Amino acid sequence: MSRKIKFGIIGCGMISNWYAGAIAGMERAELVRVYDAYPEPAKAFSEKYGVKYDTELDTFLSSDIDAVCVCTPSGLHARYAVASARAGKHIVVEKPMGITKAQLDDIVEACGCSGVKLCAISQLLFSDGVQKVRKALDEGKLGKPILGDVVMKYFRSDDYYKKGGWRGTWKMDGGGALMNQGIHGVSLLLYLMGPVRTVTALTKTLRHPIEVEDTAAALMEFQSGAIGYLVGTTSVTPGMPRVLNLHGTKGSITLTEDAITQWDLEGEPPLPSPAGSGQNTANDPSGFSIENHRRQLDDFIDALQNGTDPKFGPQEGRKPVDLILAVYRSAETGKTVTLE
Repeated sequence: MSRKIKFGIIGCGMISNWYAGAIAGMERAELVRVYDAYPEPAKAFSEKYGVKYDTELDTFLSSDIDAVCVCTPSGLHARYAVASARAGKHIVVEKPMGITKAQLDDIVEACGCSGVKLCAISQLLFSDGVQKVRKALDEGKLGKPILGDVVMKYFRSDDYYKKGGWRGTWKMDGGGALMNQGIHGVSLLLYLMGPVRTVTALTKTLRHPIEVEDTAAALMEFQSGAIGYLVGTTSVTPGMPRVLNLHGTKGSITLTEDAITQWDLEGEPPLPSPAGSGQNTANDPSGFSIENHRRQLDDFIDALQNGTDPKFGPQEGRKPVDLILAVYRSAETGKTVTLE
């Protein structure tokens, strides 16, 4: 597939603008169509970006688009991903890939049966700072992992939850501070520390009038034997940047958002902090640039054109969701949960 990849967007909410902007800046891609079940946002989006719009899913999926970007509320990701796969369209799906184990299983099965490629968005993994850390870990510069933690102390107002309607509900959000706001940090911790063996967690709703948790903490044992913990909340005023710490037998590394702010490794000179993407979503959910989305979409296009797999495909996309679901099970039962 050497020609430009024709993209369509499903869902015309806030995040869809990031995809439209990212695609517009890419030589190998073009946005040609959008779909939304509601005519007003679909028409407004199509006029803004100069593309066709549909309000019938069958019409949209039977068009000449090659790939879709699923930008709907979380609870609908699986529905549209599965429908797109069955229509033979490749898929980019916003986080979380799905919100239940059944949804995750359905997506993986549909993609496998249809032979389409799926990219689960986890754009932080493509940032300069994260990639420098990943390279150092691959080269053994941290030594044996001992401890890894991520702390995500965010703030979201009551109006934020009311405005979306679907936010803060089990049915459409699938969870709260972890499933929605914290999933990027969870994904990042797994990417750098590896899979988790067990988790013991506590979740509470302490500030907001919502069904799901707005505050959570979990203690984990990684398969490597290292210990870890995570904290996620939307109840802290003011919100603070996400901080991720990695500690091993040869030193320590800290990432603040996606910039390296500590680099203390045996035999290594201090590393100047990369510029980072400038993102900070501690108080503002739109406080991030499109650059890392563009990089992940570029990787997705490489996969389509070269017949390879995206770096963050369906199996990778389900890992942070599986861990978050294990956190919820542990909090509900009061027991330690072992991941499969």
